[in-house]
Amino acid sequence: MDGHEREDVVEYRTKIFLPKLAEYEKFMAKHILNEEDRTLIKIMPMLKEGQHRIIAQYHDESCFHANDEAQNLWLQPGEQPLRKKSQGRLIHVSNFINEEDG
Repeated sequence: MDGHEREDVVEYRTKIFLPKLAEYEKFMAKHILNEEDRTLIKIMPMLKEGQHRIIAQYHDESCFHANDEAQNLWLQPGEQPLRKKSQGRLIHVSNFINEEDG
């Protein structure tokens, strides 16, 4: 539907994007779980002089229709649900996420 599994997109992701991201990971902080108190411990990268830390920014987005159909309705016995004729306006929700502060 959105092209994520097209052959050219899969090839780009596996042969170019993911290997490049793996290269950048050595410049990123890592987070490990402290089993004792279930908190995350940040481990900073070991950088040489002149190198800079990388903080990855991930983009997340979703689209919803204002009249997305409800799964549960309160109806009297024998009543039929009244549905809107259209899906309603499209609502676009977009956000940026990073490992440093959510």
